[in-house]
Amino acid sequence: MNITQSNFGKLSDGREIAAYTLKNTAGNSVKVITYGARLVAWEFGDVDVVLGYADAATYERDNKFMGAVVGRFANRIDRAQFCLNDHMYALDQNDGNNHLHGGFNGFTKKFGKPKSKMTD
Repeated sequence: MNITQSNFGKLSDGREIAAYTLKNTAGNSVKVITYGARLVAWEFGDVDVVLGYADAATYERDNKFMGAVVGRFANRIDRAQFCLNDHMYALDQNDGNNHLHGGFNGFTKKFGKPKSKMTD
């Protein structure tokens, strides 16, 4: 397995996004960016099977969660609230009256970086 790092662009606040491409000996590869841990490409030979965007700016504006790790849950919470142990919790309303995929500042907006090196 071969892992390469490249520049994927910058957000509007100047933070740089890195892309990591993992390629196997058969020539298949996946590309993940550090913004939202988004899967931006998955190629089998010359065919990319991931629907996504070409640049960092479009991912920053994305409201469809393309390729993203969406958070602690992947769905809507009705009326953006829930009750736990007799306490009502209010959440971001980012999908009409509902809470979707972690809200306005969910995992899709977080930065990450690899912590360890992969080996064959």
